[in-house]
Amino acid sequence: MIVRPDMRRYQLLDHLLEFKYIPLQELGLSNQDVRLKSREELRALPQVKAKLAQATEQLTRYRATLE
Repeated sequence: MIVRPDMRRYQLLDHLLEFKYIPLQELGLSNQDVRLKSREELRALPQVKAKLAQATEQLTRYRATLE
């Protein structure tokens, strides 16, 4: 996303989007299996926990720059 200060009409707060991808094969689940699980169940999967921890770690590093 490119934000040009000269084209801003509204105040834009800094946002950070972090996308993590885990193939279904890596999770050992089918598309239908994932759909049937709650967010809490998905967050409890070891692979998902690892990606969330990685994102949190990255946020810690980015925060100094953003603030």
